[in-house]
Amino acid sequence: MRDVMETFRPSAVVMQCGTDSLSGDRLGCFNLSMQGHAACVEFMKSFNVPLFCLGGGGYTIRNVARTWAYETAVLLGEKLDPSLPYNDYYDFFGPEYTLDVPASNMTNMNTRQQLEQLCSEIHEHLHCIPHAPSVQMQQVPRDWPGESEESDNLPIFCFYFEEALQSVQEAAVANCTTLVTAGVLQISQILSRIIADGEFYYGDEVAYEGDEYEYEQDESELITQEDYWTLISRYFDEHGLVRQQIDSFNNFIENTLQEIIDENPNIVMEKTIQGNQNQDVIKRYHIGFGQVYISKPLAREKEGSNHLLYPQEA
Repeated sequence: MRDVMETFRPSAVVMQCGTDSLSGDRLGCFNLSMQGHAACVEFMKSFNVPLFCLGGGGYTIRNVARTWAYETAVLLGEKLDPSLPYNDYYDFFGPEYTLDVPASNMTNMNTRQQLEQLCSEIHEHLHCIPHAPSVQMQQVPRDWPGESEESDNLPIFCFYFEEALQSVQEAAVANCTTLVTAGVLQISQILSRIIADGEFYYGDEVAYEGDEYEYEQDESELITQEDYWTLISRYFDEHGLVRQQIDSFNNFIENTLQEIIDENPNIVMEKTIQGNQNQDVIKRYHIGFGQVYISKPLAREKEGSNHLLYPQEA
């Protein structure tokens, strides 16, 4: 990472701090200790650039809470007592009741030779790609749309704005919130450029002078920054911040999952066995998949009763 930072020289770092790499995670298969996990955060902090730490995986909940509490303290330069104070969730952290996730005695399959070879390959790859400041983003020069009755004499951002607005309207009619969100974000980006560049007016009455253009509209039609935020606020007031995530998941369950099955509806498996007179016999098994449905998860007790299974119990 030191080579990466020297090559790209970022002005900020976004660090994903998922904890499914910790020892004892119910889904992960790694063996990091909490101290080792936090050492990665402390190392990235040492570069003294703005560091934005995100959550992520982690399926042994008590260890997720331990690690993120500890790493928050690392980021703030604070030290925490390893003994946990008594609280409403104290029993979840037994039997040790400490702020620690130690590594187990799992065999380390990563040899030093393999790790050094991997670091060497990364170092070589970094020499073959553009380095700072060449990787910095540059403003793209303005372009103009092709001539047509609708777009003639319109600045490019007006043209894109109309296209994005039409996409949002079509997605709204189709009740597809995910596409509506994408369209609104596209509109917000266009509007932010308009506001950053100065004034923008509705309409297409434009007087050109070489590559420059001047607007001849009433100032009452000026789009302001307040209008920009009003548009965004109205959308999120109506749909909320996570509506597109829920709709995306529901679309996967209701449509995409079945489409995946329909792409491979039949599976054929063959098995060779020895038959009479030492002749091989091939047995062929056909498995077909039809309509997929997903029900609520249930847990079956020993006495045979069923009850709904919730995330905290799972």
